[in-house]
Amino acid sequence: MEKIPVKKFSESTIIDIANQSNSKSLSIMDMLLQADFFVQIIMLILVLMSIYSWSIAIEKFTLLKSVIKEFKIFNKLLLDSNFSINHIEEKHFSKIKKLNIFGEIIIIIYNKICSAKQKNNVVNKDALLNDIELRIFEINNKIENKLYVLGSISSSAPFIGLLGTVWGIMNSFQSIAFVKNASISAVAPGIAEALLATAMGLIVAIPALVFNNKFYNNLDKLNTEFRHSFIKLINNIDI
Repeated sequence: MEKIPVKKFSESTIIDIANQSNSKSLSIMDMLLQADFFVQIIMLILVLMSIYSWSIAIEKFTLLKSVIKEFKIFNKLLLDSNFSINHIEEKHFSKIKKLNIFGEIIIIIYNKICSAKQKNNVVNKDALLNDIELRIFEINNKIENKLYVLGSISSSAPFIGLLGTVWGIMNSFQSIAFVKNASISAVAPGIAEALLATAMGLIVAIPALVFNNKFYNNLDKLNTEFRHSFIKLINNIDI
């Protein structure tokens, strides 16, 4: 069996090849600037999607933080009154009414009780619970508003990046056919640009997916705590 001759390179030749490779290496910014116009449009779309998803995340984190803070104050005041609206002290009641979200719910409960007392009727706890459920539903809608955008971005960004990748690879093959040179130096820049689009799509999608899941998990926990507190409060109504 014949041995296939292997070309040997001297150490100096290997160093020269490595130096040439390093001198021709492109930064991410260079790849973006030298990319095909269509790939640049893809990158711009992904950047805009990333900015929008982060702005939504910051907005929702701020809103969720304020709701949690208000609920903790509200829950503490209810604990101090043993979850009985009849035993809420005047100073606590005035504090609760100042709360933007949960103050409205307490006012609903208080007005229903006052109305029942005036008519010598028993408070309809089921109707009261329905009113509270409606208010909780409104709170959820306010928090969930625009969250669907995060889900859309997390699912679509990788495919948009993949589109840029496919386009970049097609350009690389066209350049091979044009120069009739299939060496790594001929295809590497185009492949790098193509893979950059995929990486960009993942960079946009992963945070959006994490934010989306985090918000919905926190919202589910909050809803459970909301309902537990209000059901306990309604069950302790004396009339």
